[in-house]
Amino acid sequence: MIRKYYLISQQPGLHPLPRTIDWNKGVDKTFLTENLSYKQPTISSVLVENSNTIEIIYPDILFIDFIPVFSEKAIEVLKIYEPAITIKHVNLIEGAGEDIKPYHIPILKEVDCLSEKTIFKCGRQIDKGVLTKKNIPDFSIFKIAGEIDKHKTVVRLDLAESLLKRKLKGVTLKEMEVI
Repeated sequence: MIRKYYLISQQPGLHPLPRTIDWNKGVDKTFLTENLSYKQPTISSVLVENSNTIEIIYPDILFIDFIPVFSEKAIEVLKIYEPAITIKHVNLIEGAGEDIKPYHIPILKEVDCLSEKTIFKCGRQIDKGVLTKKNIPDFSIFKIAGEIDKHKTVVRLDLAESLLKRKLKGVTLKEMEVI
């Protein structure tokens, strides 16, 4: 049986999203791997630019510096499918600390499963994703290994359906072919 997989990304055109001020001070993306995640603090805080004129939209899945950042609602769903996943907490703090939005960064396994038949655009952005079935482990979510310019987080159909059934805000899925 061939399972279906999707590239998950943030919904385009969703504005205004939170603009972090000091993301790299609070979150070191080099530590967001299985081997180095112990170096990233369990809880971090990141300031968000305050918008006095428009209410900022906090979707259920944000991609900050191409790192998937999940809301409470989204991480609860993920834990159903990946109960042993390592998670780092990050509080997005707007203004002078009066508005704190809790988010979570799952430490995803990197999987080398991208087929040579994948079509890229604008460098290494996936236009048509093709996965090699024999290289895909039984994970409901993972990152594609290698140098990909943008979105490279993949979810299995069952997790994707669970996320959509809960009407999460700001989530886009793009089907990938499996050969």
